[in-house]
Amino acid sequence: MSEVEKLADTKVDEPVERDYESEAKDMGWASEDKFKGDPKKWVDAKTYVENGERILPLVKHELKKTREELAEIKRSAQQAAQEYQKFADANADKNYKEKYAALLEAKKTAINTGDGETSTRVDEALKMLDQTKPQVRQQIPADPVFDLWKSSNDWYDKDEDMTIEANVIGATLVRQGVRGAELYTKVREQMEKRNPEKFGIDTRTSPQRGNKTTGFQKTGKTYDNLPDDAKKQCDRFIKNGQVKNKDQYVSNYGWDE
Repeated sequence: MSEVEKLADTKVDEPVERDYESEAKDMGWASEDKFKGDPKKWVDAKTYVENGERILPLVKHELKKTREELAEIKRSAQQAAQEYQKFADANADKNYKEKYAALLEAKKTAINTGDGETSTRVDEALKMLDQTKPQVRQQIPADPVFDLWKSSNDWYDKDEDMTIEANVIGATLVRQGVRGAELYTKVREQMEKRNPEKFGIDTRTSPQRGNKTTGFQKTGKTYDNLPDDAKKQCDRFIKNGQVKNKDQYVSNYGWDE
């Protein structure tokens, strides 16, 4: 037999017909008689598979994109929570220790003077104070940006009123979405604006500017005018001892100029 004849006798495998119906059923397709949706939306198995192959990559792409966006939102929320905690809790432990020390001193004085009644009252106050002791939180990793900022702002933690003011400003900015180095820069800017004399800034009026003062104006800026979420934050700060009263919070709140 010649080579040509051998080739002629060689059987060629015929292409296997694609079983669209089985594939479609695996993807959730139903035959027309079992379809429970709008009859006008029913399609045959081949169309159903082809539509799935065309749409599925788009769905997977959108799903991947959504997951990445959610992961970024989660990272941002965690960062915000950490930065908020630094500012919101900066004075809680310090405030507790100062009150505790003051009560111990009062107790000592009462004992030395034989004032049993005052000593008993101090003991009761100490018990009540102990109930407000700040909870030990999970250690937050060191923030080099905050540490660098703090090293150039040595008034922080040393001047109680300014520290509380900076904490309120910082917490407000975090709530507004400010993060990272920008957060600390804005805290410093607002602190300089509100306390120019503490930073050696000349606040004398200039005739060329019509003698307009550039100080922080409190007119119309009251607790009642705060946004609802800011009111809740104010109440929480007062309860935790992070600010003394509503006036202190309001005076330090980041009002829109």
